[in-house]
Amino acid sequence: MSHINAKITALRELIDTIKFAETVIDRSALFSAMRLLCDDLHTDKDVNGYAQGKAFDVRWHAGAALGFDETNGHSSEQHLVWAMGALNVLESEIGQAL
Repeated sequence: MSHINAKITALRELIDTIKFAETVIDRSALFSAMRLLCDDLHTDKDVNGYAQGKAFDVRWHAGAALGFDETNGHSSEQHLVWAMGALNVLESEIGQAL
């Protein structure tokens, strides 16, 4: 499970960095890294279905905050809050599985 915890830690750091991404290159790099980590968590057999869904939510909200996904009329700041909330739930679910 340490590989899962490492991905969650990396995602938390990347989410915290989103607010500082100014260029499309910065935003693209963050989105690419987060998408790979979230996709890995979403398909990991050691992650339960609910937590896998939260990994998808993190990916979507981060993409919306960075300007690469549908915002549904909400601000980047709101999507950052939702991304962090989804990550917190994912982490909690992983902790319960241990």
